[in-house]
Amino acid sequence: METEKQLEARAVRKLSAYILWVVLVSMGLLVLNAGLVFGLAKAVGEALPNAPLIGPLSQFSIFILPVLLLYLEWYVWDILSSGRNRS
Repeated sequence: METEKQLEARAVRKLSAYILWVVLVSMGLLVLNAGLVFGLAKAVGEALPNAPLIGPLSQFSIFILPVLLLYLEWYVWDILSSGRNRS
């Protein structure tokens, strides 16, 4: 039988590993999302070079969309991994 301190130490290790895994996956997804959004913004900028608001809009999207995509990816992961339907 494990003592209370051993159980607590094991729980802390597991929680630390889980938090590290979430941070590393989130960093990877943010890099991927930023690349996708940057590529899309660059393609739109080349397709519409003289359109007004393309510069400010692309800057806004490059900063905001990767985080929103990250939220949606974790939300979908939560739905798929929970095994139950949400309404």
